[in-house]
Amino acid sequence: MPRLHAPKTRWFDDFAMGETFYIPSRTMTDALFATFQLASGDNDPIHYDVEFCKERGHPAMLAHGLQVFI
Repeated sequence: MPRLHAPKTRWFDDFAMGETFYIPSRTMTDALFATFQLASGDNDPIHYDVEFCKERGHPAMLAHGLQVFI
């Protein structure tokens, strides 16, 4: 498996259309959801109550928008 490295810093004009960037993935765990909930103060049960989510047709909890963005 090739080792992934952070790309070099570039200015806007250095980018070309169609370039692809690979970033490492991260598995979202219950602990990460709970930590982000605590830090953000967002207490919507869609982010921490699995049964609440299932009752609304979701197979699991939904991540906070900013959690996905980060």
